[in-house]
Amino acid sequence: MSLRRLLASALCLMWVIPCRAQEPLDLAVWLAKSDLWQTTQKTLPSNGFRWLSDEKRSARISPEAEVTLASFSVGEVVVRFTHETLTSISLDLYARGDNAAVDRAEFMKLVGQASAWLTKHTGQPSRELQATADITKAHHQVWETKQCAYQLSHSFQRERKSREQPFVSEFIRIGVTNSKRFSPAQCTPSWLKEQVQRGPLGDVWIAGVPMIDQGDKGYCVVASAERVLRHYGMDVTQHELAQLAASHREHGTSIGAMTDALRGASRVLKVRVRELYSLFGSRSLKQLVDRYNRLARREKEPLLSYDADFFTKAKPALILSSRIKQAAFARFATDIQQAIQQGTPLLWSVQLGVFPEKESPQAKGGHMRLIIGYHQKNKEVLFTDSWGLGHEKKRLPLDQAFAMTLALSVLEPRE
Repeated sequence: MSLRRLLASALCLMWVIPCRAQEPLDLAVWLAKSDLWQTTQKTLPSNGFRWLSDEKRSARISPEAEVTLASFSVGEVVVRFTHETLTSISLDLYARGDNAAVDRAEFMKLVGQASAWLTKHTGQPSRELQATADITKAHHQVWETKQCAYQLSHSFQRERKSREQPFVSEFIRIGVTNSKRFSPAQCTPSWLKEQVQRGPLGDVWIAGVPMIDQGDKGYCVVASAERVLRHYGMDVTQHELAQLAASHREHGTSIGAMTDALRGASRVLKVRVRELYSLFGSRSLKQLVDRYNRLARREKEPLLSYDADFFTKAKPALILSSRIKQAAFARFATDIQQAIQQGTPLLWSVQLGVFPEKESPQAKGGHMRLIIGYHQKNKEVLFTDSWGLGHEKKRLPLDQAFAMTLALSVLEPRE
């Protein structure tokens, strides 16, 4: 495999930490409670839910947990809070990244069963919803009661025999919101700048970037994109983005495919993609290897080939020296500072394993994370990984950050 092909796909894997056995949660019973929307951060059921960050704005039940919705097995469940009060619930009945593939008949049978259950649960008929801000052209049904609005969404890729394209099941999701919804904050330039915090010791960072947990699959690219889009007020999931970018559970997501997908959906998502740096061009990669080998020859270290093992075999000190002398290193620092000051997180594609990192579930390979801040005096970048609690705000020296950088881009809101 060529170095270019290896780097063009960001693979993110994490260890699944087993949780202590607890009484299985039946979400149907919880959803039926009359005081559901009075649930606070303190009264959220403890059996299964895990907070995604110290801010406790959202909590998650992993797909591996024993959770049901009446007779349905449930995958990932995410609840979100506004002003410390529950405002939305998302339940995956099926997700391509978390479940085995199913054929069309089995997929549509599950959709039909979920639809019938929601009609019985709510005592209301459903109506079709034509979503104007739908990036996957999913199918939506809505049920409304005085307390809740339920939305059943499902998406798949049709079989196209002429193109030898099989049927692909994507996702089946139930979303539950408070009928008396909170109005989301308007994503204006002034609002974004208001989210920028300045600490007394010199940290400058964007506060409140939503945290999600990509789980044990290679979804770091789409998870990072979801977090930025949610920060801008868009209700989009990593599974929808995975459908757009043809993400793979094990092999991850092509950075190029994700960039193209975001550009193709830019009007719906109300963002523009601006690439700031990329090492994916064959010329850029070759220049890096050539610079490295010149230093290696001087230090009497082995010369390396232009292949997939380059970062694995390369000496960290030589990679560092070969990259920080580039003019792009100075631009890297400037681009970060300018984006953060505008309140826009940066999509940061990196090669893990070049330098040791504490508390990183993934030891090596391609990965995408978000840069959310910097410390100018200490020459540090502040970043976050989409691995849930404990990964909200971390830091690395600026030179090491650039030395491991594969690509850097920013999603800018369109007015």
